[in-house]
Amino acid sequence: MKRLNVIFGIILVLFIFAYFRYSDGINRGFYFKYKEFIPEKLSFEKIVFIEDNFSLGDYSALFEAISGAEGSVALLMPQVFNIRVGDYLENIEPADIKKTQEEYREFSIKLAEARNILPVVFLSGESMNNNDIDLSSSAYFKSKETGLKLPVYSHARVKSRRLWMSVPDKGFYPDYSSYPREVPLFMDYKGSALANAAVEALRRYYKLPKSSVKITERRVEIGNIIKQQMLPGGTVMLYPVKSAPVIYTMKDMPPSGSPELRDKIIIISSTNVPRDAMLSMGACLFGIMESAFLKHNRAANYLAALLCCLLFLVFYLRLKPLYGAVLFVLSLVSALIICALLFSAGIYTEFAVIMAALTAPFTGVYYYRLAFMAAENKRRREALLRIVHPDEVGRYMKNSLDIKMKNTWIKAVAAYFIFEPGFAGNPENLKIVFETIRDIVYNKTKDFIITLSGTEEIAVILLTEKETRRFFEALIEIRENSGVGPFNVVLSSSEIYMHDFNGAVVFGDRNHGLAAECALMDKKRYIIVPEKDIQKYMGIIKFQKITGAGKTNLYNTAGIREDA
Repeated sequence: MKRLNVIFGIILVLFIFAYFRYSDGINRGFYFKYKEFIPEKLSFEKIVFIEDNFSLGDYSALFEAISGAEGSVALLMPQVFNIRVGDYLENIEPADIKKTQEEYREFSIKLAEARNILPVVFLSGESMNNNDIDLSSSAYFKSKETGLKLPVYSHARVKSRRLWMSVPDKGFYPDYSSYPREVPLFMDYKGSALANAAVEALRRYYKLPKSSVKITERRVEIGNIIKQQMLPGGTVMLYPVKSAPVIYTMKDMPPSGSPELRDKIIIISSTNVPRDAMLSMGACLFGIMESAFLKHNRAANYLAALLCCLLFLVFYLRLKPLYGAVLFVLSLVSALIICALLFSAGIYTEFAVIMAALTAPFTGVYYYRLAFMAAENKRRREALLRIVHPDEVGRYMKNSLDIKMKNTWIKAVAAYFIFEPGFAGNPENLKIVFETIRDIVYNKTKDFIITLSGTEEIAVILLTEKETRRFFEALIEIRENSGVGPFNVVLSSSEIYMHDFNGAVVFGDRNHGLAAECALMDKKRYIIVPEKDIQKYMGIIKFQKITGAGKTNLYNTAGIREDA
């Protein structure tokens, strides 16, 4: 038992490790796989996407075009605060240096003067150096004032501090390399609560003051226009982008002042920024404007998982392994379908948690059950090897014959081989004689058991009367085998009761007294049949009366009747 518990402990540790290692990947796979089966939830009518590989000159032209977009706000996702003029001077001709310097100067001025362009700064979780810039002036609140456990970020990607100081307003966004499921609307940066760039863009889009942004009971409010409930960590769960929106380049973007750019939120990105970051920004903007986020209750998710775990634990404790395996597969398929239906209804479930809750009881219950079953089968096999031929062990176990025979009275023919005193004192000789008797009987009939019945006895019990003739043939063959003896065989047609005793199979015989009476007879290789059974075997064997056997009339088997 201790060994089983140690192995199960190792399995449990590996299970927990696998959960924390792969659960996010499983949830992501579920999230993106099933977006194809849900209706489109996102609409980007008020959002314009522009993506290109911008040069300094392109940025200046872009800023000028965006400045003419009436009523619009642009989110600039290329990390412009990481652009320094020196980065452009390394691989150009000396004659172009002055031109590049002028382009950078124009780029810096237009960015600083653009009032409807909001540069986005990417935040990451780990600081790369000790010179991180102070962002407290851009914060809306102190993190502790929000009452939320905000996700923590500690590094902002800013290289050009001069350009940073020249631009009054900035937006912030996590540095995503792939499409996120969950996005924070507020982030903890060294104790300050920084707003998501989408929140800042919407505040500017609706021309509201900074004081209009409030957090009340896990809900962000932007004036009286936006009221968006958040998850406990100040986050929201995005819908996946099912079909990519129209994404313009510099060449095909609408001209400045056109209706397509009027009263819009424009997201500008570059090919150096992951497209998923741009799309998630669009999904976040739309979600805030339309309250279109997936609902997610982690506590309810874990409670449902716990209830599933307990419910299926009860089922598995009652079911055989095969039925349990079928139920396990059906439960996983059902969970997959239910999670998909909930997902299409706007409710996100952590499929990995549900899968773990279904797997844990199945693994635990059947690990112990199969382990105990293996131990029991091993014990049964060892016990059977002591009473049946090795080639018959599999049949007995498959048909549970050993179990069916135990603890019940069965009609049988018992043959007791009674040897001279001291016979059992030689283990090697005992083993040889035992196996010789077993093998000879096995060549005639398969339905028998053999066991040491006493200190000087080996009992062979025929379990079916149909094989009586062949059983007698085996006994006669053993009598003629010079390697076995001296002995007498006493036959008893009786009822046998088999049971376990300290791991061994023992049996009781209603007529065992006959064998005890014959124990003192000279060992002349008699196959002794009592008078009461003569009529029963008369058609099978020839017999002769044994003289000097005392009060009981006993007969020796002389041979097999050929005409039988």
